[in-house]
Amino acid sequence: MHADQITNCCDKLPFPAGLGVKVTKLSACKVPVVEPTPWEDWVIGGDNPLSLPVDYQMRGHLLDPVRVGGRIRLWRTHRNNVEIEGYFYSSPICSIQKESYLVETFNSIYKIEPGFRVNCQ
Repeated sequence: MHADQITNCCDKLPFPAGLGVKVTKLSACKVPVVEPTPWEDWVIGGDNPLSLPVDYQMRGHLLDPVRVGGRIRLWRTHRNNVEIEGYFYSSPICSIQKESYLVETFNSIYKIEPGFRVNCQ
């Protein structure tokens, strides 16, 4: 999925703050500000100042409602199926496709899936 395929935009997804979600980076947007980092250059558990690799997954709960002009802000409980807490925020959101839960930011296209448990024990 590329940014030019995202045409049906709205102001806000039906995802309120506090909702448990899974967020997956599907691709870079059509003209990203920062290109995705290749997996071979990504430091797992390290401080990576660049854009997430494609297929990066996180589970946690939203800190803010998702809306155009805002950011995906997440208190992460899992990343790539490994339990590890942390804070994630995306670049600003430029468009949302409500029906398929796709969110385009300045760098990336993410899919947000609701209903994931925040604490898996």
